[in-house]
Amino acid sequence: MTNKKQKQNFKVIKENGIISIFDKNNNKIYWKDSDGYWVKSKFDKNNNKIYYENSIGYWEKSKFDKNNNEVYWKNSEGYWRKSKFDKNNNEIYYEKSTGYWVKRKFDKNNNKIYYEKSTGYWVKRKFDKNNNKIYWEDSDGFWIKSKFDKNNNEIYWEDSDGFWIKSKFDKNNNKIYYETSGGDKWEKPKEFKRRKWENLFKMKICITPQYSMFNEINFVKLYIKRNNNFGLKR
Repeated sequence: MTNKKQKQNFKVIKENGIISIFDKNNNKIYWKDSDGYWVKSKFDKNNNKIYYENSIGYWEKSKFDKNNNEVYWKNSEGYWRKSKFDKNNNEIYYEKSTGYWVKRKFDKNNNKIYYEKSTGYWVKRKFDKNNNKIYWEDSDGFWIKSKFDKNNNEIYWEDSDGFWIKSKFDKNNNKIYYETSGGDKWEKPKEFKRRKWENLFKMKICITPQYSMFNEINFVKLYIKRNNNFGLKR
């Protein structure tokens, strides 16, 4: 009975001199060609590959945490790597058999706020409540500051060299002003407001059922005469 159950859990396919065996989750656990070269694999219950071996003698081993993050890997050549992850699956530590390592820290919104390497180099970051990066600093002493408006537009930028950029945006988030410490400056040209008589026509004031181009011209002349400003008030 045991042999029958085991056979039911595996699928064997023979084609063109190649033998392939699959487990119950359709993971290929064995492969062999007509020349005798073969490959073996093992998978955990979550279908993560935890072992690999071939007929040449090379192999690899892996371990995964409950969230399917690979926390350990090693091969037959002695090379290995380790990793640690936080509860949000962010990799917070990484180390290799060569001695190289990396540390990371993340805030509650998964923004990377700290990064450090075994070489001694590090980077710090700060983010506002909308996840905009407002500060950046590294171990070389270089830093960058930023400010954002309520619509997440960057309105100020400055670095440790003293260079800065100021920007302004309209209610539709279009940039309307730009200035730098280097003397560059740009401002979007302002649009003229509609002439008063144009607005009056839009509101259908003084328009009769017999409205025509002639009536429009007379209306404009009358408006100019009464206001003595050619209707060009902004």
